[in-house]
Amino acid sequence: MKLPERKHLSGFTLIELMIGTTVVAGLFYAIATTSLSASNTYDETMRRARLVTKAHKVLDRISDEFVEAELTTITPALPGVGASTITYRVPGSLAGSVITWSGNRTIAFQTDAGEFDDGIDNNGDGRIDEGVVLFTIDAGLATQKQVTLCHDVRSLLGGELSNLGDDNGNLMVDERGLVFELTANVLTIRLTLEDIDEDGNTLSKTVQTSVRIRN
Repeated sequence: MKLPERKHLSGFTLIELMIGTTVVAGLFYAIATTSLSASNTYDETMRRARLVTKAHKVLDRISDEFVEAELTTITPALPGVGASTITYRVPGSLAGSVITWSGNRTIAFQTDAGEFDDGIDNNGDGRIDEGVVLFTIDAGLATQKQVTLCHDVRSLLGGELSNLGDDNGNLMVDERGLVFELTANVLTIRLTLEDIDEDGNTLSKTVQTSVRIRN
Protein backbone atom coordinates (compact mmCIF):
# COMPACT_ATOMS: atom_id res chain seq x y z
CA MET A 1 0.00 0.00 0.00
CA LYS A 2 1.44 3.35 -1.05
CA LEU A 3 1.49 6.03 1.63
CA PRO A 4 0.24 9.49 0.67
CA GLU A 5 3.03 11.98 -0.04
CA ARG A 6 3.52 14.67 2.62
CA LYS A 7 3.16 18.17 1.25
CA HIS A 8 5.85 20.72 2.21
CA LEU A 9 4.36 24.04 3.29
CA SER A 10 6.22 27.16 2.13
CA GLY A 11 6.84 30.05 4.55
CA PHE A 12 9.22 31.44 7.14
CA THR A 13 10.13 30.19 10.54
CA LEU A 14 9.76 32.43 13.56
CA ILE A 15 13.53 32.87 13.76
CA GLU A 16 13.69 33.89 10.10
CA LEU A 17 10.94 36.45 10.66
CA MET A 18 12.74 37.87 13.68
CA ILE A 19 15.99 38.16 11.74
CA GLY A 20 14.24 39.80 8.80
CA THR A 21 12.44 42.28 11.05
CA THR A 22 15.71 43.19 12.77
CA VAL A 23 17.46 43.78 9.45
CA VAL A 24 14.63 45.97 8.14
CA ALA A 25 14.51 47.95 11.40
CA GLY A 26 18.27 48.45 11.19
CA LEU A 27 17.97 49.76 7.65
CA PHE A 28 15.22 52.20 8.64
CA TYR A 29 17.32 53.38 11.61
CA ALA A 30 20.37 53.91 9.40
CA ILE A 31 18.30 55.87 6.88
CA ALA A 32 16.71 57.99 9.62
CA THR A 33 20.09 58.66 11.26
CA THR A 34 21.66 59.66 7.96
CA SER A 35 18.74 61.95 7.14
CA LEU A 36 18.88 63.57 10.58
CA SER A 37 22.63 64.08 10.33
CA ALA A 38 22.26 65.67 6.88
CA SER A 39 19.46 67.89 8.18
CA ASN A 40 21.54 69.00 11.18
CA THR A 41 24.53 69.73 8.93
CA TYR A 42 22.34 71.79 6.61
CA ASP A 43 20.82 73.72 9.51
CA GLU A 44 24.24 74.48 10.98
CA THR A 45 25.55 75.62 7.60
CA MET A 46 22.59 77.96 7.19
CA ARG A 47 23.02 79.33 10.71
CA ARG A 48 26.70 80.04 10.02
CA ALA A 49 25.82 81.75 6.74
CA ARG A 50 23.22 83.95 8.46
CA LEU A 51 25.70 84.95 11.17
CA VAL A 52 28.40 85.81 8.64
CA THR A 53 25.97 87.85 6.51
CA LYS A 54 24.68 89.71 9.55
CA ALA A 55 28.20 90.42 10.85
CA HIS A 56 29.38 91.73 7.47
CA LYS A 57 26.41 94.10 7.28
CA VAL A 58 27.27 95.52 10.71
CA LEU A 59 30.96 95.88 9.85
CA ASP A 60 30.08 97.60 6.57
CA ARG A 61 27.90 100.04 8.49
CA ILE A 62 30.70 100.74 10.96
CA SER A 63 33.30 101.07 8.21
CA ASP A 64 31.18 103.71 6.47
CA GLU A 65 31.48 105.84 9.59
CA PHE A 66 35.24 106.09 9.20
CA VAL A 67 35.35 107.12 5.54
CA GLU A 68 35.37 110.78 6.61
CA ALA A 69 36.82 110.40 10.09
CA GLU A 70 40.06 112.18 10.96
CA LEU A 71 42.84 110.05 12.42
CA THR A 72 43.69 112.58 15.12
CA THR A 73 40.13 112.44 16.50
CA ILE A 74 40.12 108.68 17.07
CA THR A 75 40.43 107.29 20.59
CA PRO A 76 42.05 104.99 21.65
CA ALA A 77 45.17 106.08 19.77
CA LEU A 78 47.61 103.55 21.24
CA PRO A 79 48.84 101.22 18.47
CA GLY A 80 47.97 97.55 18.71
CA VAL A 81 45.68 97.97 21.72
CA GLY A 82 42.24 96.44 21.37
CA ALA A 83 39.25 98.33 22.74
CA SER A 84 35.54 97.58 22.85
CA THR A 85 34.67 101.27 22.48
CA ILE A 86 35.92 103.75 19.90
CA THR A 87 35.36 107.52 19.86
CA TYR A 88 35.82 109.72 16.80
CA ARG A 89 34.57 112.77 14.95
CA VAL A 90 33.60 113.45 11.34
CA PRO A 91 33.50 116.74 9.44
CA GLY A 92 30.26 118.65 9.86
CA SER A 93 30.05 121.78 7.74
CA LEU A 94 32.58 123.96 5.93
CA ALA A 95 32.55 127.72 6.56
CA GLY A 96 35.05 129.19 4.14
CA SER A 97 38.20 127.21 4.78
CA VAL A 98 37.23 126.27 8.34
CA ILE A 99 35.83 122.79 9.01
CA THR A 100 33.19 122.49 11.71
CA TRP A 101 33.51 119.06 13.27
CA SER A 102 30.67 116.95 14.59
CA GLY A 103 30.31 116.12 18.23
CA ASN A 104 31.95 112.96 19.48
CA ARG A 105 30.58 109.72 18.08
CA THR A 106 31.08 106.36 19.74
CA ILE A 107 30.60 102.76 18.69
CA ALA A 108 30.74 100.35 21.59
CA PHE A 109 30.00 96.92 22.94
CA GLN A 110 27.33 97.15 25.62
CA THR A 111 25.81 94.35 27.67
CA ASP A 112 22.32 93.56 26.40
CA ALA A 113 19.16 94.48 28.32
CA GLY A 114 18.55 92.17 31.27
CA GLU A 115 22.15 90.92 31.30
CA PHE A 116 24.91 91.69 33.77
CA ASP A 117 28.61 91.08 33.29
CA ASP A 118 28.66 88.26 35.82
CA GLY A 119 29.04 85.00 33.88
CA ILE A 120 25.34 84.14 34.33
CA ASP A 121 22.46 83.95 31.85
CA ASN A 122 20.44 86.63 33.61
CA ASN A 123 17.75 87.12 30.96
CA GLY A 124 17.23 83.39 30.35
CA ASP A 125 17.85 83.36 26.59
CA GLY A 126 20.55 80.68 26.69
CA ARG A 127 23.43 83.13 26.20
CA ILE A 128 25.79 84.45 28.85
CA ASP A 129 26.64 88.15 29.15
CA GLU A 130 25.79 88.77 25.48
CA GLY A 131 25.85 92.31 24.17
CA VAL A 132 24.87 94.75 21.46
CA VAL A 133 26.71 97.17 19.18
CA LEU A 134 25.62 100.63 20.30
CA PHE A 135 26.13 103.66 18.07
CA THR A 136 25.99 107.08 19.74
CA ILE A 137 25.87 110.44 17.96
CA ASP A 138 26.86 113.64 19.82
CA ALA A 139 27.94 111.63 22.86
CA GLY A 140 27.47 113.54 26.10
CA LEU A 141 25.59 116.44 24.50
CA ALA A 142 21.95 117.43 24.79
CA THR A 143 21.51 116.32 21.18
CA GLN A 144 22.80 112.81 21.90
CA LYS A 145 21.11 110.00 19.97
CA GLN A 146 21.69 106.25 20.28
CA VAL A 147 21.00 103.45 17.84
CA THR A 148 21.53 99.72 18.36
CA LEU A 149 23.28 98.41 15.26
CA CYS A 150 23.26 94.75 16.23
CA HIS A 151 22.17 92.26 18.89
CA ASP A 152 23.55 88.77 19.61
CA VAL A 153 27.16 89.89 20.14
CA ARG A 154 29.16 87.27 22.02
CA SER A 155 30.47 88.43 25.38
CA LEU A 156 34.03 87.59 24.34
CA LEU A 157 35.66 87.48 20.93
CA GLY A 158 35.74 84.09 19.23
CA GLY A 159 38.25 81.72 20.82
CA GLU A 160 38.46 83.69 24.07
CA LEU A 161 37.55 82.42 27.53
CA SER A 162 37.10 84.49 30.65
CA ASN A 163 40.38 83.42 32.25
CA LEU A 164 42.72 86.44 31.99
CA GLY A 165 44.61 84.64 29.23
CA ASP A 166 45.22 85.20 25.50
CA ASP A 167 43.31 82.13 24.33
CA ASN A 168 42.99 83.08 20.65
CA GLY A 169 46.59 84.22 20.29
CA ASN A 170 46.00 87.82 19.18
CA LEU A 171 48.04 89.36 22.04
CA MET A 172 44.90 90.61 23.79
CA VAL A 173 43.35 89.23 26.97
CA ASP A 174 39.64 88.47 27.38
CA GLU A 175 38.65 90.97 24.69
CA ARG A 176 34.99 91.62 24.05
CA GLY A 177 32.96 90.36 21.11
CA LEU A 178 33.50 93.74 19.46
CA VAL A 179 37.11 94.90 19.21
CA PHE A 180 38.75 97.92 17.57
CA GLU A 181 42.49 97.92 16.94
CA LEU A 182 44.27 100.94 15.46
CA THR A 183 47.77 100.47 14.03
CA ALA A 184 49.25 103.48 12.21
CA ASN A 185 46.25 104.64 10.15
CA VAL A 186 44.63 101.22 9.72
CA LEU A 187 41.63 100.44 11.89
CA THR A 188 40.82 96.73 12.27
CA ILE A 189 37.36 95.81 13.52
CA ARG A 190 36.48 92.32 14.76
CA LEU A 191 32.99 91.15 15.62
CA THR A 192 31.78 87.82 17.01
CA LEU A 193 28.07 87.01 16.78
CA GLU A 194 26.40 83.97 18.29
CA ASP A 195 23.23 82.02 17.65
CA ILE A 196 21.43 79.39 19.71
CA ASP A 197 19.09 76.75 18.30
CA GLU A 198 15.98 75.12 19.75
CA ASP A 199 18.09 72.44 21.44
CA GLY A 200 20.26 75.00 23.20
CA ASN A 201 23.31 74.48 20.97
CA THR A 202 25.35 77.67 20.61
CA LEU A 203 27.14 78.61 17.41
CA SER A 204 29.42 81.64 17.02
CA LYS A 205 31.20 83.23 14.09
CA THR A 206 33.89 85.92 14.00
CA VAL A 207 34.24 88.34 11.10
CA GLN A 208 36.74 91.16 10.68
CA THR A 209 37.46 94.05 8.36
CA SER A 210 40.00 96.84 8.09
CA VAL A 211 39.60 100.51 7.20
CA ARG A 212 42.34 102.95 6.21
CA ILE A 213 41.82 106.27 8.01
CA ARG A 214 42.93 109.44 6.29
CA ASN A 215 45.67 111.42 8.03
